[in-house]
Amino acid sequence: MSPRQLHDHCDRRPSHRDVLKIGGATLDRRRHAWWDFVSSRIERIEQAKNAWREGRLAGMPGDEIESIPLPDNRPYTAGG
Repeated sequence: MSPRQLHDHCDRRPSHRDVLKIGGATLDRRRHAWWDFVSSRIERIEQAKNAWREGRLAGMPGDEIESIPLPDNRPYTAGG
């Protein structure tokens, strides 16, 4: 297959999606979610927010250049 044929073939392929299914027993209590933080205790989310603001959480490799600020919205309580 020539490079042009390969390019044309790839352009016609349907896009792929990754799906992750997580299952198991029902959680024993509500979970609170805020941005990328999830906990059964809102206090723990507040600790994580402070750690993020202060730069105490490990970032992803390559993220030394860019820092994403925390959003200003409230935590979400799952199941309630």
